[in-house]
Amino acid sequence: MDYPVPDFGQDHDIVSSLGNEKIASKIVGHKWDWKKSPDGPPRDYFVPNFGVDEDIKNVQAAVASEEDIQGHTWAPKQDANGYWTVPEAADNSSYAYNPDQYINNNGLVQLNTESDPICSSSGCGQYKHVSSAPSHPMDYPVPDFGQDHDVMDTISNERVASKVVGHKWAFNTPESKMKYANKAKDVDYNFAPALDSDVTSTIAHQ
Repeated sequence: MDYPVPDFGQDHDIVSSLGNEKIASKIVGHKWDWKKSPDGPPRDYFVPNFGVDEDIKNVQAAVASEEDIQGHTWAPKQDANGYWTVPEAADNSSYAYNPDQYINNNGLVQLNTESDPICSSSGCGQYKHVSSAPSHPMDYPVPDFGQDHDVMDTISNERVASKVVGHKWAFNTPESKMKYANKAKDVDYNFAPALDSDVTSTIAHQ
């Protein structure tokens, strides 16, 4: 007990945040007065009611549609603990462990078949491509309406932006590749750096 605790000064994150706030205040020309209001937070303010959320409305409509299809009204109930009673997975009595068959609510499904059930007993010849001429049009002329409007707008916007900043944007040229090269690739990174001071301190304390 009562051991000395060193004071290393204000936390680095706090110092950085306060410095950033000063810079931001100079940029916007406004001093941020973040002191707590004597009146406290606002209360009893108006909250608009935009009605039922679209997702809720869609779910309600889907439930109503399915109830109409099934001819049954879904009325879930809550148990004594307040949990809703909803359909659950079938119990294990509805499953069989014979590797050649699977039992579900619709009966047996054969799994050891060797033929494709979608084909007839004579094979899948009925699904081969026809050799006759295609019934749909082919090799028809496609009109050229010129450059896409989005591309034209983008090119035009680039010209306007170049005039605004007084600089011509040169891209995909040897000069631009040199100017906008990823400088990080020129750095010989240290892939075995020394441990952070916090880590070394924690190891020492441990």
